[in-house]
Amino acid sequence: GKLAEINEKSKSQLIVQILHSLEFLEKAQSRTTNEQVITYKLACIDPDNILVIKAPISLECKLCGFSDIIEVGQDESFPIDIPESLFNYLPKLRLFSPECILSRKLSESSLGYSAGVMMISIFTEERFLPKISDLEYVNLLVTKPSEIWDTETGDLEISSFLSKIPYKTLIQRCCTFEEAKRLTISRLIEFLTK
Repeated sequence: GKLAEINEKSKSQLIVQILHSLEFLEKAQSRTTNEQVITYKLACIDPDNILVIKAPISLECKLCGFSDIIEVGQDESFPIDIPESLFNYLPKLRLFSPECILSRKLSESSLGYSAGVMMISIFTEERFLPKISDLEYVNLLVTKPSEIWDTETGDLEISSFLSKIPYKTLIQRCCTFEEAKRLTISRLIEFLTK
């Protein structure tokens, strides 16, 4: 079926993504498990389709134990039928809570942002990770997203948490530490794709 097609033609690009709104990231700092469930969009993205799954999913942070029930809504822009077998991928998701540290591997496809919305990729298996010029991925450690978001430009200033990045990374190869501190996501995309 559709899942088999995706597996065959785009194993290197199948990415499971969760879009966190900036509002949620701010709320999560003081949120308790008793508060209402926040709505996320969970999408499997391949070069030709965007698949949006509708289901409640429980995710647990492997670092601090923070757990959350995620209600996944159907995006009306992409009314695509989802194969039931696709749900087999869901238990493999790895979530790191905003309250702890958000640690993500960024790629050309996952570096997306718009005003107030940050796209964060969570990969299912290493073999699905796309290669970009055979360079290493950047592990970004984010502690307080609300402090680094530039609401006027819609860009993400990474200087405030760059010092926490393990330096066996792409940044290390591309520029000096002082230059890297002034990087934004826009510039990071250039480094990743040049």
